[in-house]
Amino acid sequence: MLHTLSGIGSRAYKPLVVRGDLNLGLNQVLWADAVYVPDLERIDRLPPDPLLKLAVILHAVYGSVDLAAVALGLHDRLAGGRLRAAYLRSLSRPATAA
Repeated sequence: MLHTLSGIGSRAYKPLVVRGDLNLGLNQVLWADAVYVPDLERIDRLPPDPLLKLAVILHAVYGSVDLAAVALGLHDRLAGGRLRAAYLRSLSRPATAA
């Protein structure tokens, strides 16, 4: 199922130029990457390993922390872990300086 659109690019129709920048767009989407995930109606049928991989990709690549937490919760239910709780705690910690 469609989860999100990433890398959305747009432009205004000629002759309009937004704030003097030809690269700024309004509502016309010209390109984007469509991100699909397993159907949420059946995601609970996935085995633990694919759920864990899905959670990592959702977090690291797309910043989809909500769906990553769902995948980790399902993983925990199947594998008997506590990754979801640890993940949610990590999200609430302040970022450390590099």
